[in-house]
Amino acid sequence: MSSPNPNFEEVLTELKAARTKVESLTKELNAERRHRQNEKTQFEKVVAEINNDVNLQLKRRLLDASSSTTEPLDRTDPEVKIIDQHTHLQSKVTTTNSCSFTVDFGEIKTNTRTRQTTIVATTSVITNAKRGTSVTRLGKKSNSSKGGVTKSSFSASAEAGKANEVFCKIAKLFYNRFQKEDTIDAMKKLDFKNNIPNATPLTEAEHYQIAKAVELVDLVSSRAKRVVGTVNDFVEKFIHHPDDGGKMWAMTVANMDVSAVDLFTDLWLLDTFENRRENKRAAIREVWYNLDGTRGLQYAKSIGLPGFQDRLFKTWVTWEKRPNENGRHTYIISISPLEDYNGTHHEVTGAEKCVEATSRGVQVIKELTDNTCEWIRAQQADLKLSSAIPSSVIELVVMKEMASSDVCQDKYRRNGKEVDLERVADLSQVMRARRGTPLMEDQAAVFERCLSMAKDAVTGDDEDWKLKVLGWEDLDSPFPDVKMWINYVDGKKEGQKRKQEEVKKKKKERSVATGRGVAIVDCSAEEVAALVMDYCSNERMRKSRENGHPARLTLRKEARENENTVATVKKMPAFLDNREFVARQIRTADKEGRMMVAIESVNDEVDYGVKLRKTRGFTRGLWIGEDLPSRGGAKQCRVIYIAQLDAGGVIPTWLVDKEVPQALSSVQEVVDEFRQDDRIDAAVRVGLSELMEERWGEEVYSEGEQLLIDKGKATIKAIVGSANLKVLESGDPLVTLKTAYLENDKLVTGIAESVVDGKLEEVAAFECLKMSREATRNFHRKGGIRNIVKK
Repeated sequence: MSSPNPNFEEVLTELKAARTKVESLTKELNAERRHRQNEKTQFEKVVAEINNDVNLQLKRRLLDASSSTTEPLDRTDPEVKIIDQHTHLQSKVTTTNSCSFTVDFGEIKTNTRTRQTTIVATTSVITNAKRGTSVTRLGKKSNSSKGGVTKSSFSASAEAGKANEVFCKIAKLFYNRFQKEDTIDAMKKLDFKNNIPNATPLTEAEHYQIAKAVELVDLVSSRAKRVVGTVNDFVEKFIHHPDDGGKMWAMTVANMDVSAVDLFTDLWLLDTFENRRENKRAAIREVWYNLDGTRGLQYAKSIGLPGFQDRLFKTWVTWEKRPNENGRHTYIISISPLEDYNGTHHEVTGAEKCVEATSRGVQVIKELTDNTCEWIRAQQADLKLSSAIPSSVIELVVMKEMASSDVCQDKYRRNGKEVDLERVADLSQVMRARRGTPLMEDQAAVFERCLSMAKDAVTGDDEDWKLKVLGWEDLDSPFPDVKMWINYVDGKKEGQKRKQEEVKKKKKERSVATGRGVAIVDCSAEEVAALVMDYCSNERMRKSRENGHPARLTLRKEARENENTVATVKKMPAFLDNREFVARQIRTADKEGRMMVAIESVNDEVDYGVKLRKTRGFTRGLWIGEDLPSRGGAKQCRVIYIAQLDAGGVIPTWLVDKEVPQALSSVQEVVDEFRQDDRIDAAVRVGLSELMEERWGEEVYSEGEQLLIDKGKATIKAIVGSANLKVLESGDPLVTLKTAYLENDKLVTGIAESVVDGKLEEVAAFECLKMSREATRNFHRKGGIRNIVKK
């Protein structure tokens, strides 16, 4: 047998040595792990001891930050006296294997107005590795402390790393234990809103800057072009390139579901915790309020540009509250470069690391209702970039900044239907208070043309023979609550009416059709007019998007209080261009007290942000609302809508017949918006039961009706006395079911018995009105067809 290979023996020896070394290292590692675990356990005990100790001492010295009361504090309260004093807490000394440290919780000061507490904590560290003392401030005395403890800044040596970790944990523990960021923000906002009437008067320079800012808004609004794809967005976006080659302007417009004062407060208060979180990526962000005793502020903020040095914006910001003609208010925030301010310019730490850029802008918050407002934001920024950079790249940066408006709009968005009802209720009150406001000359001319179109069809008299004399023909209505008629006008001979049969002989021609829809609505006439004027309500915009219509908007131009201009582009069937309609809407009340809204096309050009394949149509319409007596506590009115539609181009008459009901569908939308079927049905049942009770025994029946009543009584008597009466199992324990076969009757007859908690007249009224409004609506919704024949 040959001897082992000497090389093999050497390798085996090396492996054994390596194994021994690994085992030794493993033991050392396990020992280190146990040591670290012990340190961690001891550290947790230290933190727990400090926490308990501080909690006991602060228990009666900290205000309840969650309190939302705005009443002044009782200065005689002994607890308040303790809080307002500078209180010194005892030191906490702890020693670990790595180091010994002392935590000296110094003075405590509470701001009784904002419910914020400031703690000054000083720590002394002695590490075992290197004897010495290092003093580190965990917090500094400040009026802007966060929820009770200011954030820490550490400058300890490397040897004190573990101690610093302890101190950081302690500071974080304090912060998390007492933080009330949302509550403090709410208190700041409430305090600011309450003091808006007491704000420092504007200086001459501030007046000038605000007036200049308002002029800029008007200039940008009139010249800016809509950004592609934003016509149906919640936030409309525009960009303006000045003719003189200046820096571009960006503008956003949005309706906000929040009160004007709340939105203004959020935009003005830049030092809230919420605002800090939203801008946490900004390397530099500082705010100085009350510049030189004025209401203005200095704001410094840096932004990062990929591939470029950070840009620093130093701005001077001020504001003004202005009353509107309708009794509401508008808030204006002016933003100017700091160089425009002839006063104190605070130094910005770290400014030397950035390239200084400039920004100018304005924000206008116009109050619409108590809980809604219009927000216009226009801003120009000079990023100090090379002229060689394409404008498209700069536009991308601008679009990114404009996206913050979407975030803000989404933040305050509420239920669309609730917001619509709020706006309608507010506008209807305005209409009711200003019924006697006269029309301008051009507005009166519009109403005259609309009334001439409608002629005698503006009353609630819907007798068919009278309407036929006027040239109206019945139109099949796809809506159960709306009755419709149609009338034709020759496109070549305007104003001359012709019969429907003659029109249908021509298959392809331009046709002008006038439709008439009538319905009963469960609201006041003012509320109907308010809903019509609110052309771009949340619900209408939602339906327009779902139906695929390219555009629907209200033109933002100078308009009177009782007037607006709206535009829409309707999707048409295949092979036909989309139809564009641009019209004025004017509201007023006539001498009879009826609310009226006139609609007439105008020739205004509309910026949709993109070229659309469309044909301009013509429309003229008249809404008439006449109040009726209320029923069941619900207001009611009769609504008449007469609309003349000229779709333009060459369209077959059959297609016009199809589109007229859709044009009149607005009446059904109004009915559905204010529907109160349950209240109306209940009122009708109560009225009928009371009538039965009052006229009991006074009924007069015809011969046929009396015969039917007698037959019913005889049938019930025969069933009750039948020998083959059979009781069935009932699915309801309160109802008894029986069946019987009557003589000379091939069908089985059934009877149900039950005890009802109501009067006899109430049960009879319920049975007579089984086809109530609500039941009828559900019947039609499920595809039922009902035809009532009157003789």
